[in-house]
Amino acid sequence: MYIYLDDSGNIDGEKGNLYLWLGFSIKSGSKRLEEKLNEVFSDFTYDEKDGELKGSKATFEQKKEVFERLASWDNLRISYLVVDKSIVTEAQSKFVKDTDSRKKEQSENYFLSKVVSRLAVPYEDATDKKVVLYIDGKAGRGKESEVRLHEYLTLRINFPKWNKDQFAWNNFGVNYVQEKNNRLVQTADFLANFVLEHYKLMYYKEKKNKLEICRSFELYSIIEDKIYHKIYGFPNISLV
Repeated sequence: MYIYLDDSGNIDGEKGNLYLWLGFSIKSGSKRLEEKLNEVFSDFTYDEKDGELKGSKATFEQKKEVFERLASWDNLRISYLVVDKSIVTEAQSKFVKDTDSRKKEQSENYFLSKVVSRLAVPYEDATDKKVVLYIDGKAGRGKESEVRLHEYLTLRINFPKWNKDQFAWNNFGVNYVQEKNNRLVQTADFLANFVLEHYKLMYYKEKKNKLEICRSFELYSIIEDKIYHKIYGFPNISLV
């Protein structure tokens, strides 16, 4: 299994209402899916400063093309967690207050694990016990951080409530990806940015444009059947 992840919004930042982790998983065929997505991405232009087309700068038509390619892939799952930052306490956003290098990273890993544990539910006919995570960005503390996250997520996915058949992922890898134009990680960025903006539009924008709403729902409908699990936390309701 291969899982591609990205976050959007700053968990302890003052700007923006929401914080999100999103990922999608495929059982196999990562190279073939990458080629399929590259057929779309290779036609896009982008700002040389960014080095790649970011989801935040993509047009409606570009997002639609990417999402349609993704939705056509069998056995693909999408999962996300979106949280109103006003209900995230300081204890949740800064687990270790007196250690600058770890406090935010720990909280991000906690919310990330909720998405990963959902995506890591084995497929019905799963035989291969290898799962590899690709996370957009870089680890806050280099290799030490990767090892710590590896150990934490291994615990989270191998001892969940659903694990009644003693299924265990015995080959688990975590990779931080910083290269530009990695099509699978770039797609995770497209998805994360879109879902965050969709929730902002639906629940936080006071003046809504009808066309904007219609387009957002059109894009969401393309990926909706692939959404395996979603977790959300808002002031009036929380499933976090």
